[in-house]
Amino acid sequence: KGWNLISHTLVSIVQKNQLIVIDEGQDYIWDDAVHWGLLSPTLYSWSEDSYESLSELSPWSAFWVHASRDLTVEVRPHLPLNESARMSDSGWVLELQANPTDGVSGGDFIQIGLKDGASNTFVYGEDEYDHPNPGIDSYIDLYFDKNDWIGSTDYRGIMVESPYFSSDMRSMLDDVQVWDIKGSLNNILGEVELSWTMDAIDRDVHLLVSGEAFNMSEVSSVMVSSMDDVMIIVGDLNTYLAPSDFALSTAYPNPFNPSTSLDLSLNESGHVNIYVYNVLGQIVSTLANSYMDAGYHTFTWNADNVPSGMYLVRVEAGSNVETQKIMLLK
Repeated sequence: KGWNLISHTLVSIVQKNQLIVIDEGQDYIWDDAVHWGLLSPTLYSWSEDSYESLSELSPWSAFWVHASRDLTVEVRPHLPLNESARMSDSGWVLELQANPTDGVSGGDFIQIGLKDGASNTFVYGEDEYDHPNPGIDSYIDLYFDKNDWIGSTDYRGIMVESPYFSSDMRSMLDDVQVWDIKGSLNNILGEVELSWTMDAIDRDVHLLVSGEAFNMSEVSSVMVSSMDDVMIIVGDLNTYLAPSDFALSTAYPNPFNPSTSLDLSLNESGHVNIYVYNVLGQIVSTLANSYMDAGYHTFTWNADNVPSGMYLVRVEAGSNVETQKIMLLK
């Protein structure tokens, strides 16, 4: 159970179903072992300075595979095949890699994904544990912290044994999915390069680093000095960044001459009207009359063409209405 090392595997290319899993005397081919929750689906290796998931097994190398219980894994005699050791499941997958720029330390990677029928909660094999550290002094360890999963079980009855995961598969049904990336920089000197590969997807994908957003379809790498406050958002970024409550700030300045500004926190996308009224209830200016995305917006009123006096700013957004007095002094 846990991480098991398969070493000195004397094969050139091994199709995944030529690895035989034996549990309580019963033989399972690879796909069946994964289906029944005996094994996590990914094989890992350490290549020079970072982990990688495998598409084939190389001779005289070592590989890691995670098992949910005590098992035996055997290699069936075979002929060379063109198929890879394992094929990724259908769905969308993004692999995020972190590599130090010092040229000495070890790197790491994590995977996220979306799939029809996937669960946002723990499912063994669908969500994979963080692989062991490489046994060197300076390295990066990327992971997802799933402390809230501790003690829970999946539909097969497999219990979460560690809060640290390297792969997290989510449901395709949710409009926005957010992954909070954690990382330990152990004796790392200099910056770290975050790079990624991902399948094609018809949704926006953004990397957020300390609040700065990077479109992951337009750039392929970012340099960071720490792994604090790193997130991946799949879906509409404005929806994720939208405030939880509707609010209109105090006008600034107020009193003013000739212009003043107001900040609007819009918690839902929709049609927004913003009018300025005089004390007789007449509209003297329209600041907005259109559809707006949820998020933070700033509006400025230039009152050059109206006389001094008291005015009212009224904001209407769905069921939300806010009115504020402002004073123009010329």
